[in-house]
Amino acid sequence: MMKIKGVNVFPKQIEEILGTFPELSSEYQIRISHLDGKDSMRIYIEASGSHDFKDLQKRVAETVKSKIGFTPIVYVVELGFLPRSEKKTRRVIDERFQ
Repeated sequence: MMKIKGVNVFPKQIEEILGTFPELSSEYQIRISHLDGKDSMRIYIEASGSHDFKDLQKRVAETVKSKIGFTPIVYVVELGFLPRSEKKTRRVIDERFQ
């Protein structure tokens, strides 16, 4: 569990939301940082180049806001950009205390 902007967030919640977008691959990464005195969440998601990345960013951010209660920063990247692992992939990276 992570606490962002006073809201308790479980990675599974983000995964379920992303699963509702058929144009996304199953790969994603969540990065939590402390910027300008506030915690923020960046979500990196993969999609093929045949989709409008800006529209996809906006729709994912709006869906997270409506279901969880805060607006994340969403980045759509090309397929293959995010790291892969043969074992369990590390999907949540907390950079607040580094």
